[in-house]
Amino acid sequence: MAIEAEESARTEQADVKIETPAATRTLTHGELLIAWLPTLLTPAGLRACFETALIALGFVAQWFLLPHTIINGGYDGQVRYRMMENLLIHGYLDNSRYSIYGPIFSAPLWFLSHFAQTPDYWLGRYNLILLALACCALYWLLRDHLDHTTLRIFLLLMVVASMFPNHIETYYGETFTALMVAVGLAFVMFGRRWGWGAVVLGVASAPATLAGLICVVARWMLTTRRLRLLGVVLAVGILIVLENWVRRGGPFTTGYEHDAGLQTLALFSGRSGFSYPFLFGVLSILLSFGKGIFYYMPGLLLPVRSRLMALKTGSAKTEDAARRLVTLHSLWLWFVVGLVAIYASWWAWYGGWFWGPRFFLIGCVPASFALSLWLRQRDQTLLANLITLAVLIVAVWVGMDGAVFQQTDLGTMCRANGYRYETMCFYTLDYGALTHPLILLFLFGFSQKFITDEALTLSYAIYMVYVGLVFIYLAAPLAWRIALQLREQTYRWLGVYVRRDAWRL
Repeated sequence: MAIEAEESARTEQADVKIETPAATRTLTHGELLIAWLPTLLTPAGLRACFETALIALGFVAQWFLLPHTIINGGYDGQVRYRMMENLLIHGYLDNSRYSIYGPIFSAPLWFLSHFAQTPDYWLGRYNLILLALACCALYWLLRDHLDHTTLRIFLLLMVVASMFPNHIETYYGETFTALMVAVGLAFVMFGRRWGWGAVVLGVASAPATLAGLICVVARWMLTTRRLRLLGVVLAVGILIVLENWVRRGGPFTTGYEHDAGLQTLALFSGRSGFSYPFLFGVLSILLSFGKGIFYYMPGLLLPVRSRLMALKTGSAKTEDAARRLVTLHSLWLWFVVGLVAIYASWWAWYGGWFWGPRFFLIGCVPASFALSLWLRQRDQTLLANLITLAVLIVAVWVGMDGAVFQQTDLGTMCRANGYRYETMCFYTLDYGALTHPLILLFLFGFSQKFITDEALTLSYAIYMVYVGLVFIYLAAPLAWRIALQLREQTYRWLGVYVRRDAWRL
């Protein structure tokens, strides 16, 4: 009996092996490439390859062509650098006012410097590495819920046409907070609740952004009606209190006590804490020429609901994805609203001597997302297309200005006499970070004076060529549609006004 049972088992196994189709074998890389080749050679496939190459080329260009300095790269970056140096070399945490939660993740780069380059080299590129990882995460999260071309344009805009090209040159903490919150909320929205952990870390690394998290949690609680979301705010509070206690000796000792700016021409300068008039702060954050987020992130003004809902194909899955994307964009915006509310009354609402409104960097994510949707909408009116082109031009200039021009020669005037004339760089067109290079170009042309004042180098020139290529690629289809619409509109006007009976005495 045992022999018969064993023989029967062998027969069954043999039958299973015989019935297994040969097509289930694993294909080699060469066979996969041959199978994909016809798809890659289609217009859609070539477009996908080109757009992916532009994104990758952007990271390469930013790694090798743009400056990445810490020691001479700004006060906040230097303090964080010394904090990491004290921890990793001397083994203790100092009591500086900046959080350790963001810089601690750059520790592997510090140890990498033992094998190649220096800590300044690797930590100076920490924010660039974070941006690359965030783009990969966003693509992986949204690839099944958003048209792939729109998704690639969204990421390309973040890399090239936003404030990120400026921030990846420094070791400041805003990039960590912005990307952790933006990607974390995307994880949450598409079914991965542990994304709240990323949000908690991002907010804990910049305690003032707790106001943005409160707005997001309140908005999401009204949608889901789940009180347990209050635990997210509680978790951030615990991390902030714990760090204050360990590093500074008290749960509510932040390091910002009695912190104030210098006395300048501004009427409310020299005061500490939340001493700036709230209304003035809101107007300055939104509309000031040197720091206004509507100029640095014009995509924030573009609505997305109608564009996303137009992506519906009738299936429940697609409709659900569109609703989730609308909600995700809304949560990003609510976080920005919270930041505006908390920083409007702070004496340093402008973020100190730094290019652009650095506290509101996360706004570049919803701004780039909205612009990508408008660029992909092919049935827009002439007015909508003109608005889209204008926003694209401003966004690309913001990215180039932040990466190349920054505030190169503005410090001579705006920081003179103890920053006495600093507000000139916040409110005037002549000395605004976005407009000053254009004014110099208008006055002096592309002359030696312009090149010298703006400290242009060959590396910068090559990077500007790359940005120009991206702009042409994104703007050309839009410009063609505008030209066709203008021709049609011109014929219509001619048909109405250029007729013998159209005019009377």
